[in-house]
Amino acid sequence: MHYYNFHIGDYASHTRHLDYIEDLAYRRLLDMYYMSEKPIIADQAARLIGMREHGHEVLCVLMEFFTETDEGFINKRADDEIASFKAMSEGGKKGAQKRWGNKVNEEAIATLSPSHSHPIDTLIATNNQEPITNVITQDKPAKVKKVGHSIPDDFEPNESCVALASELGISWKAEISKFRDHHLQKGTLGKDWNAGFRTWLNNAVKFGTATKVSSTESVGNPGDLIVVGGRTYTRAGLEAIRRMQA
Repeated sequence: MHYYNFHIGDYASHTRHLDYIEDLAYRRLLDMYYMSEKPIIADQAARLIGMREHGHEVLCVLMEFFTETDEGFINKRADDEIASFKAMSEGGKKGAQKRWGNKVNEEAIATLSPSHSHPIDTLIATNNQEPITNVITQDKPAKVKKVGHSIPDDFEPNESCVALASELGISWKAEISKFRDHHLQKGTLGKDWNAGFRTWLNNAVKFGTATKVSSTESVGNPGDLIVVGGRTYTRAGLEAIRRMQA
């Protein structure tokens, strides 16, 4: 859609804590979301809105005001506005069709001669040939809305985050410290901090800010099992593969 309602008061009350870069990112992300009507892919967002040098700020805004799904980041309020617009547009089309259909019948009736072989009632009935049926709808259970919250002081990434860091060859321990400090300073409210950390790890590699794995972090039991890319390796086997690829 190329138009949406902008509530100045609501926007101002929810974005007073943003700096000017984050505010610009939020407005551009909203415009792109309404225009495309598609989930936003985090890795592509900064480039698509022309803010390549502000990837972390764009990520902060996505995590605070959007919800991550398997398809990408979505915005519930924007989805409601889009659905409302489509419903109103569809209703207008049906209303126009109904008005034009009635007009055709009225013109036909007005020109019908008394000697016409078809009764007027038959002509009017042609506008509603299909029987009207009652549609019974079943109430859908209400969805539980996730509420954003600050990153916990003791936040530790789950196994999928650690596996991703291992696959990328970067230190999750170093990155988690930067990740936590960044969002505590910004006062970010997130709904899924593990998902946010996975995006952070990918962006750290993309923007060249990642901290490589240190020798002390790679020490462990050679028989330890590590999951990388959906496959399970022993620590010794994974290190052997990495040495071959180096």
